[in-house]
Amino acid sequence: MPERRLVLIGARRDGKSSSANTILRKERFESGRIRTAYSEARHEIVENWNLVVVDTPGWKYSTSLSEISERDKQQLKLGASKCPPGPHALLLVIPTDSSFTQKQRRAVQEHMKLLEDRAWSYTMVLFTFGDYLGKRTIEEHIESEGEALTWLIEKCQNRYHVFNNTDKSNSSQVIELMEKIDDMVDENGNGYYMLDNQMIDTIRKKQEEVAEKAEQRLRRVSGQRQEMKMVLSEMEPIQTLRIILLGSRFVGKTSVRNTIFGIKEQVEETTVLSYAQEGIVGRTKITVVDTPSWRKGFSACDTPEIIKDELLHSLLKCPPGPHVFLLVIDADASFNAQHLKAATTHVELLGESVWKHTMVVFTRGDWLGSRSIEEYIEGEGNALQCLVERCGNRYHVLDNMNEDDSSQVDDLLEKITLTLAGNGWQHFTPNQKMLDTLMEKAKRVENAARLRSQVKATRAEKGTIPHVFKNYVFGASPSK
Repeated sequence: MPERRLVLIGARRDGKSSSANTILRKERFESGRIRTAYSEARHEIVENWNLVVVDTPGWKYSTSLSEISERDKQQLKLGASKCPPGPHALLLVIPTDSSFTQKQRRAVQEHMKLLEDRAWSYTMVLFTFGDYLGKRTIEEHIESEGEALTWLIEKCQNRYHVFNNTDKSNSSQVIELMEKIDDMVDENGNGYYMLDNQMIDTIRKKQEEVAEKAEQRLRRVSGQRQEMKMVLSEMEPIQTLRIILLGSRFVGKTSVRNTIFGIKEQVEETTVLSYAQEGIVGRTKITVVDTPSWRKGFSACDTPEIIKDELLHSLLKCPPGPHVFLLVIDADASFNAQHLKAATTHVELLGESVWKHTMVVFTRGDWLGSRSIEEYIEGEGNALQCLVERCGNRYHVLDNMNEDDSSQVDDLLEKITLTLAGNGWQHFTPNQKMLDTLMEKAKRVENAARLRSQVKATRAEKGTIPHVFKNYVFGASPSK
């Protein structure tokens, strides 16, 4: 009975875990809502094959490798080590229910580089959601998708197979896949993807160092919080709390607001203007101000003035000033020096003393699996550690997929209270001169915009701009 070692790779929600279960003819991997956080191996005898199947964490669909966390990169590399001495086949899972564009192709190509070019010799495309094809053949699907998918198929030397994971009782699709894998093994001289043992040892040593540093961080921060809790234990709960949310695009700021208030909204709309929402949580009246987001990795000098002005306007939405700023970072992505510069330059628009009142809130905690947030902080490197330390080692992680868990909100509010206590119960006080300048600018822009509309409607000649409008453009007051 031949042994066949298989590793499934691909983007999240493309059907990797479900395909692994189809191959093994048993529900050996959790699939669906729960994310695969670690590379895991399962063993079964299926038909005439002794199978070892490894499921790996999926990357975010079409996401560049530069946006993937260090830990997920490591897990993809370690996947092959779960079936020593190495896999006979790497099954690259691609869904047929969505288009495969050049952006997806680049994402696949970048992630495959982690396994080096030799990995392509052992790679086969496994199409999922075969039921979406209807009466079309998989070949018709490949040709209709165009150049990006054709490139991928040719890169895999025209090795591909299609699964209908809703029809798990159909053993023929598994048998046919295994026969194709046997053919590939023969073509490779009965070989397999050889592990780079030095690389594996380096990764494992790095993980051990990260785990040790994470434990040290947890002990240090826990000790500091415990001391503050003793001070707070004899005090009355805070009656009012004012919070401003800050962050780049698509990190889940609005989701943080919803989690705090227990709102079940699932669709996040782009926040264009700063706006406040009030609610009662426990015995505390809370005001949360959501703000427009900056582009991820772009510093403040690249952000439109209207966005920067709205960040400053947020200070006017919760007078006399916020107790805390929650800087939202997604735990399912990388955080490098570019992201640090972007966060720093935008936060510091609000004033010099802002960091004393700022806490990092990590979203998408479900992406961590059983790993602690401290391991993520230590694993991502100096940039994220610098940000957390700049915030006085104040941080919290939310699992936005588990909004019914009120304890995570209780813990967040407790940490906010500790932050407030550490600041002598004083809120952040905005610079009044800065706010006055902001209001004057807003009024000037509003008047200039209104005048522009009038000019557009009444001008007699194209390209003619009245002198009064030019005064507004250059910041001068119009003549009376």
